[in-house]
Amino acid sequence: MKPSLQFSVPCLDIDSDSPGPQSFQKVFFELPIGASFPYKLSYFYIANGWCSGQGCFKQVLRILNPDGSVLLDSGEQPIELEAYERPYMIANKLQDITFSTQGVYKVQIFLDGELVLQYPLRIFQAKSAH
Repeated sequence: MKPSLQFSVPCLDIDSDSPGPQSFQKVFFELPIGASFPYKLSYFYIANGWCSGQGCFKQVLRILNPDGSVLLDSGEQPIELEAYERPYMIANKLQDITFSTQGVYKVQIFLDGELVLQYPLRIFQAKSAH
């Protein structure tokens, strides 16, 4: 039984060292950059949570540039839900991603080749406080 995508969270860090559940830190839906473009972001995360399914599947995470070309393609990532009531989370640490221009990027999540979620990720140059 195919799982449902319960969440997809872009964030700047994930605290997995503390006891208990992992904690997403500095969650964002848009990212103001305090420098000029192109801008290389040393790292950020996109965490996807899958639930209500059972079996082995393949996830692909893709980020598209504002012009529609592919900025990042994770390739197929195996996920396994051992039981219907046991969710599965995959946290992708995306390193050294260069955003060539400001604009609306698109995050796409695929399960077994089928697009299950797409959402905008606005990247823009922050205005100075002067």
